[in-house]
Amino acid sequence: MSKEAEEYKNLGNDAYASGRHTHAIAYYTTAIELDPTNAALFSNRAAAYTKIEEFQKAKYDADMCIELRPEWPKGYWRKGTAEIEAQEYKQAVATFEKGLERSPTDQNCTTLVLLGR
Repeated sequence: MSKEAEEYKNLGNDAYASGRHTHAIAYYTTAIELDPTNAALFSNRAAAYTKIEEFQKAKYDADMCIELRPEWPKGYWRKGTAEIEAQEYKQAVATFEKGLERSPTDQNCTTLVLLGR
């Protein structure tokens, strides 16, 4: 990741941690424009979109994260979390199960699959 993208990611992380989710989204968006192949940036923005209840955008970003790093369970976790918040429970369980197919020991996906069953 470029230094500039890293700076915007850090600004986004700070904004997210302080509850300024819309600001975090703006910072992550700039970071994504600078580094559009970084899955972590899409993951972070998905979390921020979920916090402001923009579930379609959160799921889109989680899908981008999955596309960029399909072996990383965090994208599945972000998508499943957005689906839970959107009350799409069956889809969420299916998403967490896909995450477990890629990473069978992931605790986040395991716990949420068990809760969803």
